[in-house]
Amino acid sequence: MLARQNTSSNLWKLTDSMKSEFSETKRDFPTSKDEDFLSDDQQERFLMYLQWVWHCRNHTEYTKTVKTNIPQDIDISNELLEKSAAGDVQEVARLLRDGVTTDAQNENGWTALMFAVKNGHDKVIDMLLENGCRSDLQTNGGHTAADIAKIWSRKRIASILSNESSSPRSSISNESNKPLIENLEKKHVSFNVLQRCSDKRKDLLWLDTKKKDASTQFLLFSDLQIYVSPEKQSNDDTPQRHQLIAASYKDIDFFLNEEKSLNIFLGTEPLQTKNEQSKKDRAWFAIDVSSMDKDKLESILPNGHFVSPFPAFLNLNEYERCIFSEACSLILWHMDHQFCPTCGCRTIPEDAGLKRECTNGKCLSRSGLLNTNYPRVDPNVVVLVVNSSQTHCLMGLKKNFPSNMFFCVSGYIEPGESIEDACTREILEQVSLDVVKVEYHSSQPWPYPVVLLVGCTVHVATEVVKVNEEELKDATWFHFSEAELMIKGKHEDGYKVPSKQTLTYQLLDSWLETHRDEAYVLKHRIGNIAVIHCAFVFNRLEISWASAADMVLQIVA
Repeated sequence: MLARQNTSSNLWKLTDSMKSEFSETKRDFPTSKDEDFLSDDQQERFLMYLQWVWHCRNHTEYTKTVKTNIPQDIDISNELLEKSAAGDVQEVARLLRDGVTTDAQNENGWTALMFAVKNGHDKVIDMLLENGCRSDLQTNGGHTAADIAKIWSRKRIASILSNESSSPRSSISNESNKPLIENLEKKHVSFNVLQRCSDKRKDLLWLDTKKKDASTQFLLFSDLQIYVSPEKQSNDDTPQRHQLIAASYKDIDFFLNEEKSLNIFLGTEPLQTKNEQSKKDRAWFAIDVSSMDKDKLESILPNGHFVSPFPAFLNLNEYERCIFSEACSLILWHMDHQFCPTCGCRTIPEDAGLKRECTNGKCLSRSGLLNTNYPRVDPNVVVLVVNSSQTHCLMGLKKNFPSNMFFCVSGYIEPGESIEDACTREILEQVSLDVVKVEYHSSQPWPYPVVLLVGCTVHVATEVVKVNEEELKDATWFHFSEAELMIKGKHEDGYKVPSKQTLTYQLLDSWLETHRDEAYVLKHRIGNIAVIHCAFVFNRLEISWASAADMVLQIVA
């Protein structure tokens, strides 16, 4: 602990030299035991500024590596984390011989394996795995080492780690020249919980049996609104959440027997049973009950009401949101395509609601596979713009949204464009920046009406923004410390980002995860108590946070 003590001693000396100046405020000089020492928000803000100055000093150009000049004051477990991040094979080998645990996690849940994976140190990864390092541990954000490999485009490492538990492990360092088709990664914001059962959609007997099954669930839509009940709130500050109300066949059999009722088969999900040999699945349907008497419906299913799909979509739990997304998109599509786009005649639903067919026997749409017969999906890119040094991200204000709510730049993919093309064009059109790199992050179905959001992070060469006022109200660069406050809802100006159910939130959170790792390293380089004490003094003497951070780092450099 000698280095830590020396660092703290230097900082205490600095504060001692400032006592005379501080005494002019006619207040007692603070100590670390003072109750009014420094507020949590002030501590957090100063540490963020320290992190910012440290990052700028050590990242003169864009890099995905971690700074590695780590002092000797970190205990042996933390030393393994840092040496693994640095790819120091000899030091990692020494630490492993000394018996250090390979599964130690830092305050963000990161292990030595995760740091080695992030920076692509193949030999270190092999050494850790050979010494029994677990690859299934997760960060506080829920990422495994395989997930981190995918986030940082370590495709070969991700593939091997994904298969770690199911097959004999190949040496990662020996796989460097082998071709790889990357496994489909489950990084998207939402997931589909239902099996679509496309082979059963023409089987009328099977569909009828499923409808009448006691376990089958029917989601109810009326004039494009969904039937829900409010969940109980833990307190008044908690946002109102909803819960889907699903009817059974017995509840609405009188209505289902009407010829004009639109009912759409969504899919099935497996049910857990005590007897594994008698596996059973539950079917889900979406029903348009616009013509049903609402008083009768409420008498059958009390305590419910119809709400608009948006923002109901964001107020459901993840499981229900996935089912609702499919149901809402299909209901909207059927409402908008009751007449044939080719000849104008009426259309009727087919294939249990996954298709509409023209009633005109001579229509061209009946003689070939046209895109008018099936629901279409409109791809839309959602883009987090990051500067070349990775210290700032660009967020925009949209028209008709709250003036303190910032979003990622977004736009539809146009005909003939790739995802990369669309990202590049939208950034140029909306904020006049040239994109130099595009990285895919994740995707999310968005049922308004039938959209697939494609999330990407892009890197730009310059930071001179010219906002297209037809697209955005404004656009602003935010330092990662500000973005962290925004995502936590603690920004001093009240700036916010959309909820965690959105792709904007997930893109921002993923980018900030990198800086949270750097913050951990920084906090271990400097004694927290001494830093906070200095921050308090600097704050009382009206020295800017950034200047204070720079002074502290000069002392401990």
